[in-house]
Amino acid sequence: VTGSEDPYGLRRVAAGFFEVVRACQFNCEFTPVVREIAASFSPEGVDEIASRVRTFLLQRFEAVLASEGIPRGLRSSVLEVEEMNFHRVRRKIEALKTFIRENPDSEMIFVPVARIANILRQAKDRNIAIPPFNAQLLAEPEEAALNLVFEENGGRVYDFLRCEDYSSFLGFLLEIKEPVDRFFDRVLVMCPDETLRNNRLALLKKFNDLFLMFADFSTVREEDIRNVKNS
Repeated sequence: VTGSEDPYGLRRVAAGFFEVVRACQFNCEFTPVVREIAASFSPEGVDEIASRVRTFLLQRFEAVLASEGIPRGLRSSVLEVEEMNFHRVRRKIEALKTFIRENPDSEMIFVPVARIANILRQAKDRNIAIPPFNAQLLAEPEEAALNLVFEENGGRVYDFLRCEDYSSFLGFLLEIKEPVDRFFDRVLVMCPDETLRNNRLALLKKFNDLFLMFADFSTVREEDIRNVKNS
């Protein structure tokens, strides 16, 4: 389907499908379903067919979310990590909207979280291989303090996500704002010492891997947050 052409009514079918998922609260990943259906049509062309159907559904779902007034940054942040679980995408977006509306300083809360994601993206662009984290290489009090935050809270935050307790997960962002801010104020991540630099990136990666179980916060902009507050 390209442009405004929809000769087989596929867009209407997709819209109906999303409504059924929403009404019945189907909390499942649809990629295996798409692959199974594709295999019934062409066992040898499963990958290509499934990829095209997946792309079509994601494009239509994002269009549906946009038509509902969901800011681009919010819908992109969740779609980056969820993709084909349409029910869970909606639940996460609603949790984000509630969190933003209930916290007057939500713009500032997302800044350090997005900064972690962005600095890791820069490292990836520079082809920096991030090794496993080594607590013995912590050199500054602020990085040791940040690691302690993860060690003391990582398990319960993982449980929040596993149980889909998204409000509690987002509450964790409030808790880590100060230690993350202090870390970036006092610690030079991209320092000349390659060993220290890579270990600091590994420390940030521990947090980012946890965040990515919910969303990619690097796509959330101040404009998106303002739009939610004003809606």
